Amino acid sequence: MECTCPCLAATKVHQFPQSTSKSSWISLSIVFLILAVVLSAGGIWAWCLYLERRPSPEPVRNILLGVLAMATVAEYSLIYLDLLHWWMAIVLFICNFWGFLDALLRFPVLHDFDTAFSVKQVVLLCAKMASLALGFTSFRDYQVWFFFALGFNVVTLPLLYLLALPIDEGEQEQRLFSSGVVDVDIAWRLCELVGNRQKQRECMLGCTCRLRLASCWIASKNPAASALLVRFKPSYSHALRKGRQV
Repeated sequence: MECTCPCLAATKVHQFPQSTSKSSWISLSIVFLILAVVLSAGGIWAWCLYLERRPSPEPVRNILLGVLAMATVAEYSLIYLDLLHWWMAIVLFICNFWGFLDALLRFPVLHDFDTAFSVKQVVLLCAKMASLALGFTSFRDYQVWFFFALGFNVVTLPLLYLLALPIDEGEQEQRLFSSGVVDVDIAWRLCELVGNRQKQRECMLGCTCRLRLASCWIASKNPAASALLVRFKPSYSHALRKGRQV
């Protein structure tokens, strides 16, 4: 006998849209994951083509720093959107700052697998992955984001870094590429920086020079950025004209 109760009928009507919405979300998540894999593979392929031009370590380091900055902003956006718990902000800061950033600042210095640097990187990477597995507010609903973060942190970013290292170069070329690079742990450098005013001034001067060079490089590639930079910093106009003449 067919039930004609209005409450049961309303319940049956609302069950179908919920299941449809859930299946649509799963399908969309799978499509997003596939697209992310394709984009990562395309990015690695483009990175290999760029490295075949044998660029100097400085632009390579700057590109990797830009990738790390965008990844960090994306990860903190997950916290802002309540996909990750608030305590993940501490984990992300430690792992990205003491781990990836330290490696990029010491690029292209090579380290053996049995050094403290390599052990630290592996431990921090494992800690970040374990924290991400526990850090999502609902792992079942956001597991696609977890697998995307897993692939980027374990495969994409380390592979970009390893491919850029001068592993195939001789010892003389490796020393030449690493000249001027401070191969000291970033945590120790900060401890020295806190109690040394001379190093504080040197650090500030170095950051200012890096910012000036990066601004001039971006402005030389983009006329709109060049006009904006000259408007706010007229002193940069001479450097930009000199760069165009070169």
